[in-house]
Amino acid sequence: MGTPTSTFAIDKQIVQTLSIDLKETKKLLFKALNQNSELASMLDGRNEFFGDTNGEVHLVTVDKHSIKLFPNGKGSFQADFDISYYFGCSDQNTSREESMSMDFEIDIANSEIKIIGENLPEREPDNY
Repeated sequence: MGTPTSTFAIDKQIVQTLSIDLKETKKLLFKALNQNSELASMLDGRNEFFGDTNGEVHLVTVDKHSIKLFPNGKGSFQADFDISYYFGCSDQNTSREESMSMDFEIDIANSEIKIIGENLPEREPDNY
């Protein structure tokens, strides 16, 4: 699978505050990341990579205190999420909490952010 990535547009105010006030930029970035559905899609792909095709990713949130942001627009954060399972035959629901470290790069010229997930290496074929 490699490293999952996703790029999406961000508010120009995030880009404008980057060179002026990193604390304010982090607040705006936190809000933008928590409102974006792309993270759930990336995390669903991670879930499938580990062979879990039955679980659904829910309740994706960015840990506010985990956001690291540098003046060059690069940084990282931790996404926390739940994976929910429904077992139809026994009519039971269960879930487990997970997290994933993600890096990001803000493209100042295009007002976009590229989210880079954990490296998920391709599995080598088994030898017979």
